[in-house]
Formats: sequence, structure tokens, C-alpha cells
Amino acid sequence: MCIIVYKPAGVEMPANTILKNCFENNRDGIGLMYREKTSKVRVLKGFMTLTHFNKALKNLGRNTDLLNTDVVIHFRLATHGTVVPGNCHPFPVTSSYARMQATDSLVNKALAHNGILMAYAPPKELKVSDTMFFIKKNYKNINRALNGAQGKFVLMEKTKTSVFGDFVQSEGVYYSNSTFMPTFTHHHNFKPRAKANTPEVMVQCCDCGNRIPLSGAFHLKGRDHLCSECYYEMLYDCMELCDECGKIVPASKITYKNRKFICEACAEALNVDWWELQCL
Repeated sequence: MCIIVYKPAGVEMPANTILKNCFENNRDGIGLMYREKTSKVRVLKGFMTLTHFNKALKNLGRNTDLLNTDVVIHFRLATHGTVVPGNCHPFPVTSSYARMQATDSLVNKALAHNGILMAYAPPKELKVSDTMFFIKKNYKNINRALNGAQGKFVLMEKTKTSVFGDFVQSEGVYYSNSTFMPTFTHHHNFKPRAKANTPEVMVQCCDCGNRIPLSGAFHLKGRDHLCSECYYEMLYDCMELCDECGKIVPASKITYKNRKFICEACAEALNVDWWELQCL
């Protein structure tokens, strides 16, 4: 799924607990970008552990006024490309894969992406991500390409930072999906198979209702389990989990209220309850 965290200038950095949630749900590498005083965009990435990232962020804070600086952080969950430091986001907008994979670079513009670019699945032999392949094909007209692209993006340039797609805003910070919330936890690595002669534990998918082996299920904290088909449907940004009733619904039907992602039915019920309380 990945998640982009965009903190505009003048807004406090997210709490450490939120950044930890982002990493726990997207463990394939961290990167960040910010605008230096020269107006150039600095990209620092390839942090494969949360400890490594926190140390880099602390060092950055000693020399940079983070409060008054646009900062974009990307936590990766790999779909295309190998899990290596160079394949972490953000990526400089360039035609060179080598420059895109540099873990420390100063550039005119850089891009972070959340989602899957189905039309830009790269050849396996390239060992690059779909985002890198997309940039390679569109670096000359990146703004135009982003306006019609599938997914969610943050483009940082010398003078502005642009958001493409639907983001959730919490305390002034923009998040590309709900995996920053403590109520949503998934494990993208399958559990080990049961030993021979040991009965396989079966669970029910809370979305489609099918019975599936526990070893191949995805667990939603405080909820139930999802089969791989329903889970990856959520990864394509088509579906989301309602934190109130636990149902899986289209992402377009989800709204953010009272620090929860809730479906239209729950939002309507909450509004009715509030109105009834005012009339008592």
C-alpha cells in the first residue's frame, strides 16, 4: 500500500507514535524530501529500519527548521522492484534510473507515490519500481502526467509542493491512506505454513466470507481476517475499512470524522445521534 506523509511548513511534525504506525504497516524502506534554503529539493532515503530513520530525522532537525519547512516522508510497501535502499521513494524527476536510486541527492523536483501504476508495470529485468518507470516515461511533462495518473502523489519543486489524489488531513498533516492510524495494522508477510500432520487452522474472511487458512490470511487489528484477494483489493486503493462497523467499503464511501475512517452509513448514524442529543 505504502503511505505518504506530507507536513506543510508551519505544521508540527507527526508524533513518533504515528511515524511508528506508518513503518509497522509499510516496512520496505523509508525516504524523505524537503526544500533547502537554496530552493533545491533534498532527497534522503534508504532507511530500512525505523531506528535508522529516526536518527537521520533527529540529525536533520539540528540543522533545519523543520517546523517552517515542507517535509514529505514515504514509507514503502513494495509491489514492483526489489527491496533495496535505492528503490525507496521519493525519486528525483529525471530520465536516469541511477539518479533516481541515489540515497542522497539535491534536485529541482522529486516525487513520492502511493498506489499501483498498472499501466507502468516495469519489465522484471530492470528491477525498478512502477513509479520509477512512470517517471522515466514522463519526466519532461510530469505535472500533466500526474493529473491523469492512477494513485496518490506528492510532487515537490523549487517553489511549491503539490498533492495529487485524495489525502486525509489530520492536525494539518496530509496522509495518503489510513495506515498511520493505530486501529489499522496489517502484516504483509505470510506466516509460516503449518507443520506436516498438524491440522491447518481455518478462519473466515470478514469481507467475502470465504474460509481460508490462517497461515495465508491478513489480520486486521481489533477486527477479523482478510483473504489475499480482498486484501489486495484494498491495496489498489479501491476499498477501505470502516473503523466504526468493520465493513470493507469503496474508498469513495469513506469519510474521516472524530479521528476515525467511517462509511457513509456510520457517518449518517453519528450525525443523527448528535442531532437527537441536541433536542433532548
